[in-house]
Formats: sequence, C-alpha cells, structure tokens
Amino acid sequence: PIRHRRRGNDKSPAQSSDIDPKLKFLVMGILDCFGTFFTAMGAVYTPGVFQTLLNQTLIPCTMFFSYLILRSRYNLVQMSGALVIFLGAAVTILPAIFSETDRASKQFRWYACLIYFFSNVPM
Repeated sequence: PIRHRRRGNDKSPAQSSDIDPKLKFLVMGILDCFGTFFTAMGAVYTPGVFQTLLNQTLIPCTMFFSYLILRSRYNLVQMSGALVIFLGAAVTILPAIFSETDRASKQFRWYACLIYFFSNVPM
C-alpha cells in the first residue's frame, strides 16, 4: 500500500502544545478535587434549597472565567441569561443571610453558602 505523508508539521494544533498532556490532566484533577472539597465543606450548613440555586451559578462563573482565561466573547442575550441566573440566586439567598428571622433552617451559616459558592470556581 502507498502511504501519503503530510507535508510540514505532522502534529495537530492540540498536539503541538509545549505543555505535557499529563500535566493538563493533573491540573484538571486538582481543580476538580478543590471543587468537590468546597462543595462537601459548604454543604453541611447550606440548606438544600440554596444548594440547588448555588449550583446554577456555575454557568455565570464559567462564562466569567472563560472570558478572563480564554478571551471568549458572549452576546447580549447570553450575558443577560447569566445575569438573570446570578441575580435570581442572590435575591433568594441574600435575605436569609442578612435576616435573623428569615432563615431557611436553624443549621444555616452564611460562610457555608460562600464556601459552597466558591466550589464553582475550580469547576
């Protein structure tokens, strides 16, 4: 059989990176580990209703960090949707943080909600 050889660089752009692929997977694994750790630490004193809302803020967080790191661009509709998600979570959770009588449960701690929210950052 005749084999055709490509001219120039035989590597695809993904393969031509100077960073070892194993190192990329190590970094992703460490970030996932931190995300899971923050979720486990914050979930203890964060009510289940708030956990669901805080999980939804992963979308705006992902958009923000992809803008910073990857220079991704979003249109107005996409940014509006992310803003609605973030504001919806804030409107629901902030009254419980600042009001002593309006708590979702007696086990609620404001710092636990913050830790649970920060689990979105490494993810």
